[in-house]
Amino acid sequence: MSWDPRQLRVWRLGIAAVVAFDLVRMAVDISHLAVPSLLPPVEDLTYGLALSHALVWSVCLAGVVALVHHARAPGRMAGAVVALAATALLFRLDTYVRGEPNESLAHASAVLWGWLGGTAIARLGRWPAAARERLAATGAAALLGATYVAAGAIKLVNSGLAWAQPIRIQMLAVQYLDHPHPSWLTPLRQLAVDAPALAGTIAVATLALELGGGLYFVGPRVRAILGTGLLAMHLGIWALTGILFPSVMALLLVLSFPWHRWLAPPRTPEPPEPAPAPRVWLGPAVCALAAALVLLIPQGRVDRPAVHPFYVAFLEGIQHIDRPVTERLRDGEGRLTEHLGPLHAGQHLDGGWTIAHLRVLSPSAAINVERDGATVQLQLVPLPDEGLPADAWRLGGFYLRYERSAVPTERFQAAMEQLRALLEGAAGADPDQSVRHWAQ
Repeated sequence: MSWDPRQLRVWRLGIAAVVAFDLVRMAVDISHLAVPSLLPPVEDLTYGLALSHALVWSVCLAGVVALVHHARAPGRMAGAVVALAATALLFRLDTYVRGEPNESLAHASAVLWGWLGGTAIARLGRWPAAARERLAATGAAALLGATYVAAGAIKLVNSGLAWAQPIRIQMLAVQYLDHPHPSWLTPLRQLAVDAPALAGTIAVATLALELGGGLYFVGPRVRAILGTGLLAMHLGIWALTGILFPSVMALLLVLSFPWHRWLAPPRTPEPPEPAPAPRVWLGPAVCALAAALVLLIPQGRVDRPAVHPFYVAFLEGIQHIDRPVTERLRDGEGRLTEHLGPLHAGQHLDGGWTIAHLRVLSPSAAINVERDGATVQLQLVPLPDEGLPADAWRLGGFYLRYERSAVPTERFQAAMEQLRALLEGAAGADPDQSVRHWAQ
């Protein structure tokens, strides 16, 4: 892959600017959210560090200064190392005060990791100084693409090709129909709910674009095509849910298009400098590493304050690691099944409702019922440690949870009561064992 020095400068400045933006954003969030009475106790220094606004802003300032040094010093590694250390600390504190990791902060640090890794490989390989940034840029592009490959791979590992079914996007749109968002977007969400063909197309395109991220490093034309598609995907996510990922969208804008040609006059070509052959294996190797991390790290809960942005980019991407089972069921994860204890797909319920489909995500399950185009999801999930509604219906160590939708509860109250009676009658003397057996 050929690189124009002006393009490398745009990339270096753009990546540094986005990481600096994330540092400031984390410092602002920590300062606003770090309220002593609301923070859970921890055994390490996290609690005290989060409450020290002077320290938080000092770390932020150190990271920004390091990024300025990185942007002005091609081929150097010290600035990127300091900036990544500052990012890791603030991300830990931000995750602690929020109670969950902010996924939108992961991509920029992953791209900077790629730049740093490419620089390190070039220096170890004794590449000429002028050629180091070429490998650094290839590493940055490969890691940005790998974050999307990881997101697509997790979808396939969890749900297989069933993720591409229209119901996935339809359920997402239903959940956000009454979201306090610009009213002109409501018809778009309603269209996704009412048009299975459109919802299915969106789901298939999402998978294709994410898995295609493995080619992002290949060349400028491929990068421009994938970047345009991924930007459209993020705009679609915003239209359906109101969730915006400003940092990764800025990175896609900077890295995907030839700004150095659009915004600067053409320059006189310089004699080509001899350099080692492009390391075409770098991008596939990074993507393979991302896939290995996704597949080999155990499924389950990760201690949130300890999660590093680098791992969030690969293991969460927008996905299941460290996500509550209620969110995973809402988003359509799990295995479709024809039967769940006394229930079966297509079963008619009181009030004109029908069980559209059943999905299990051991030891939990989702029951999707529909009537006249309206869809409601009920979830049979383990009791939470705290915060259980007083009127919640329990079944041993589980409870039946209503996933918020645009359908008033009065419309399906009769169906819910019938489901409760059926489940309770079939659970027997040991409801915990029964539910776990049903949801295998």
